Formats: sequence, C-alpha cells, structure tokens
Amino acid sequence: MKFSSRKEFQKMSKKIYAASLYNGWLKEICAHMDYKQKPNYYWNNIENCRMEALKYKTKTEFIRKSSYCYYRSLKNGWLSNICKHMINIGDRYNKCVYVYEFNDNHAYVGLTYNMNLRIANRKRSKSDAVTIHINKTGLEPIIKKLTEYISVDEAIKLEYEYLQQYKNSGWVLLNRSKTGGIGSTSPKWNYMLAKRVSRQYPTITEFEENNRKLFEISKRSGWLESFYE
Repeated sequence: MKFSSRKEFQKMSKKIYAASLYNGWLKEICAHMDYKQKPNYYWNNIENCRMEALKYKTKTEFIRKSSYCYYRSLKNGWLSNICKHMINIGDRYNKCVYVYEFNDNHAYVGLTYNMNLRIANRKRSKSDAVTIHINKTGLEPIIKKLTEYISVDEAIKLEYEYLQQYKNSGWVLLNRSKTGGIGSTSPKWNYMLAKRVSRQYPTITEFEENNRKLFEISKRSGWLESFYE
C-alpha cells in the first residue's frame, strides 16, 4: 500500500477504503501503517494499556491525554494494576491536610489536592508565608501529609482541628488565619464558611467575578491563597 496511515488512505482513496471497510479487509491491509490514533480495539489488550499508562504520572493526566485507554482500562478492571506507578492526588472535591514544621517551633497547616504541585508553587511565591519564613530564617521545614485525600468538607474540618492541636501544643502558626476567625472584618463570615463557599468557584477569577464581596473579605483576611492551594 502507498499510504502510511488510515487517515491518508481514506482521504486519497475513498472508494477502496470504503470497500475494504465493508468487506472486513481493513485491519489486514492496514497492518503496516503507523497509527497516529490507535484503533479502539487496540485498547482491549492490558499490555497495550499498561505501556500507555506508563507515560503519565497521575490518573488525571492519564484521563486527560488518553481518555479512551483510561475508560477501557476502567471497564476491564485494570486501572489499579497499570497505575501502580502513579502519584496519588486529589481534585477539587478531594483534598488532604498537610503541615510544614520548622525546628524553631513554627508551623503551617493547609489543604491541597496535589502535594507535589503545591510544594513547587509555594517555592515560586515570594509572598507565601512558608517561603517568607524560609527566606527569613534559612531553615528548611519537614513536610508531613496528615491525611489521605478525603472529601473537602471533611478535610476543612480536620484542617481546623489540626490548627487547634498545633496551637494548643505551643507551635507558632504561620497561617494568616490561625483559628478560622476574622476579627472585625465581618460579623457573618469566618474562615471556615468562606472556604466552603469558595469551593463553588474553580478559580480565583471566577470567585472574584461571581462573589465580589466575599472575595474582598477573603483577600483582606489573607485567606485566598489557602483556598486555592
């Protein structure tokens, strides 16, 4: 065959392609071709799916870049087998609680859906409370994951509980809002309530556009960064 792909074959020789498809010859006569897009039946083989999965670090990346392979693997019960190498992360609805502990007795408790990404973003932020403390003291913190990825509602509750535990144990908290209170900013809103509402908006921009009043309260109170970790 003079064509290197099925797409080219179909485009340049429509009648022969249609006849081959109708008579069931397509798979045989196109065996030499390199697939830019794998045929659906290709993903009925677990080893093919395993090789594809090895290209990705997380299930989120896997489903985004190779959705058909992901769903075939899910349907066939292969996911846990072929995704063992992947980093476990959460999402907008599932987060974990973590803490940065410094040996000068300072700590920061927070939430995130992706620990590795959060650590990387934090290092790039000059205004981040942890980064400021690192630059000020020269100390490197110990990072601990306090929970698995759990529902955001549960994670928010546990974050608050861990904040209280660290405070009561004598740690100096770097969190701008240590116990969920906001002082005189508003008699209605506190950190916990504002954080729950912020979940309705996937990005800070959407939060600002759709709930300007609470956005401003959260901004003045120094909560925004922790809402979108």
